Amino acid sequence: MRTAILTVFLTVSTVGAQQDPPKTPAHTEPPLSVLCAPGTSFQAGVPYASPVIASGGTGVYQFALTAGALPGGLALNPATGTITGTPTTDGAFSYTVQVTDSAGTMATTGNTPCALRPPAKAAPGTPAAAAAPPTTDAPPAKPTDSPAAEIKPAIPPPDTDPVKMAQPRDKAIEQAAQAVQLDDHPFILGAEDTITVLVYGSPDFGGQHTVRPDGMITMPFLGDIRAAGFAPAELSNIIREKLKKYIVDPDVSVQVNQVNSKKYYIQGEVMRTGGFPLLVPTRVLEALVNAGGFKDFANQKKIVIMRLTGERLNFNYKEVIAGKKMDQNVFLKPGDIIIVK
Repeated sequence: MRTAILTVFLTVSTVGAQQDPPKTPAHTEPPLSVLCAPGTSFQAGVPYASPVIASGGTGVYQFALTAGALPGGLALNPATGTITGTPTTDGAFSYTVQVTDSAGTMATTGNTPCALRPPAKAAPGTPAAAAAPPTTDAPPAKPTDSPAAEIKPAIPPPDTDPVKMAQPRDKAIEQAAQAVQLDDHPFILGAEDTITVLVYGSPDFGGQHTVRPDGMITMPFLGDIRAAGFAPAELSNIIREKLKKYIVDPDVSVQVNQVNSKKYYIQGEVMRTGGFPLLVPTRVLEALVNAGGFKDFANQKKIVIMRLTGERLNFNYKEVIAGKKMDQNVFLKPGDIIIVK
């Protein structure tokens, strides 16, 4: 009797297991990530080039320096992420880079800032030969009986430019980076933007701040200061003037850590609705692509863009993708709302 019951239980378990098909894991896109420049040192007066490496996301990136400062002569290319130039001074420095892809996803080089240092130097009074100890224990070579050793001619170094050698070699990636539109207008701070105020030699006056909805930030000793409506350089000058009562000739800089005030919005018959960051110039067609496309019953011929000024713009998706009336595909402005009925 026990043998019969066990046989029935095993049969039912086997049938139930055969009825459940194996589950396949859902495909996920690789996450966006960014790594520090692989170079480890630089030297004053010597050309330097090293790329900041980004991977994952959409493959089209925009780089920005969010913390720290590059020394004189070095600069970060926002389209390629390459640090190039000829430094004018030696000295260790640290920095943090933020990368944003075309979908608005952001990533940074991490909590630990990237660091570059000048090459190690021998201690004062140490002979050059003694600066580096020998790497082998081989005995010294015995003198030969020949009158003179054969001297080989020196081989000249190759005629190459180190800066060119460090440029990206993948033409497709380089062209995609150059295709990213850049906003030529100066960046104006707004509510929810995150900034860092740096006061050289007086760190107690600086710090990280988020612009409040009323457009103000609160600084030690200075109280509330209006930040919204000013460019970072303009805000630096305002803070510098206010600090003169505490510091003689203060050196102030304002860095933008995160842009949250520039957004556009999409609602209606699209796959993804809500607010989207407006970090780079974006046209209506690009915004619809970021929204994941239309739903089944969307009216693609009568799309409306509403602006903060009260202006209403019409957009016919069918015409634009057919190459007609391309003037409808305008650049979006902060606060624009795209309505798809």
